[in-house]
Order: sequence, then C-alpha cells, then structure tokens
Amino acid sequence: MFNFLLGVKKLDQGVLRITGAFVFRHLFVGEKQSVLMDTGYGIADIPKLEETYIDSPPTVINSHYHPDHSGGNLRFKDVHI
Repeated sequence: MFNFLLGVKKLDQGVLRITGAFVFRHLFVGEKQSVLMDTGYGIADIPKLEETYIDSPPTVINSHYHPDHSGGNLRFKDVHI
C-alpha cells in the first residue's frame, strides 16, 4: 500500500495533528486511552501510529460520515460516528 501519511505535528501536550491524503486528523493521547478524531480516506497508514505514538489502538470518533473523515474506519475496532 502506498503511504500517504505525510507528517505528524505536535500541537500541544498529548495532541497530534496527522496530515496526509489531503485531510487532517487529530490524535489525542491520554494516560489510559487515546482518541483519533477522523480516519481520513483510508489510504494513509494511520494504524502505524500505534507503533510510534501510542501503546494500544485508539478509539475513533468521526466528526461526520463523509469519506474524507471516515474512509479508514475499517482499520479500527472501536469506532463511533
């Protein structure tokens, strides 16, 4: 799979902006749980973030159901729209 993940920028303590594939996603990293806001189109390798930034799969929350926000939902187990 071609990796469209272009970058990760720390916005604040425990808040990361994930850029790539023409959309932004935000990862909120807590002590016990992480939350990913939107998954993008599903062509960026967002699950790779687990290896670098978090210890377990995040809970996914979609702001809405357009494909640029929810296309990658199938890669995650805990998804809320």
